[in-house]
Amino acid sequence: MVKYLNFKDGILNGPFTYYYDKVYKRNKEVGFYLEGEVHGTVETFRRDGSLWYTKNYIMGIQDGPTLMYDENGELVSYYNYKDDKMDGPFEKFSSDGSRVKGNYKDDKMDGPYEEFFPNGSLREKGQYKNGKKDRRWVLYDFGGEEYYEFIYILGELIVSGIIEKDRDPLKEKTEEIKKNLEKNQSEVNN
Repeated sequence: MVKYLNFKDGILNGPFTYYYDKVYKRNKEVGFYLEGEVHGTVETFRRDGSLWYTKNYIMGIQDGPTLMYDENGELVSYYNYKDDKMDGPFEKFSSDGSRVKGNYKDDKMDGPYEEFFPNGSLREKGQYKNGKKDRRWVLYDFGGEEYYEFIYILGELIVSGIIEKDRDPLKEKTEEIKKNLEKNQSEVNN
């Protein structure tokens, strides 16, 4: 690796450029040091010179958007960071047109989550809470119709099944649990 660095009073300060050897996919990284800490946008380039990704720092701490690009310069993902942790919306794009979007909070998935087919129609939809699947998750067919659902409580699968009109699997599971509790209670009382 070859480094071009700037110093002020013996402390890294000013623009920097790193050139990596051929073992790495990346060839060059450019950015800025302020009082010994990486500060501002850091850009990483592939061996062919195309931009691979950008990251943002505030005094050595990753903070702000991170953007990743494919070899053709198309955006393939973005994430947000706050205080060195993923925090905020993210989205990933595939070359076939499919995509995923969601949200992070304190480095864990938290909030709405969606996956899309290459044609843009919804494939899967759910909710995360503190890094775990939570509440109702639904799978969709290519035509956008719901066909399968899962009910989670903080990562624990409670019930799942094919979606049928006029059917509520969560209510059915709740009634089943109540019946089992009543049966167990009557056995204890006898």
